[in-house]
Amino acid sequence: MGKSKEYFLKIRQELFESEFTPMQRSFFNYCELLEVNEYETHKDDENYLEFYNAEKKAKKARKEYLFNKRHK
Repeated sequence: MGKSKEYFLKIRQELFESEFTPMQRSFFNYCELLEVNEYETHKDDENYLEFYNAEKKAKKARKEYLFNKRHK
């Protein structure tokens, strides 16, 4: 059996709500609503910036780890 694959799509909220029926939406395994300008909205919030910077560092470390793992 081969590896399963997933699609990750971006669509505007208005289209998602107007073009997909509830039945069609039920086929999605995962659905998440994100703010387009999240950083701009919260850039003055100290707590948000701490989480944001920690996330950036963690993503970078993960990418480096996986790169090094592939190339050993």
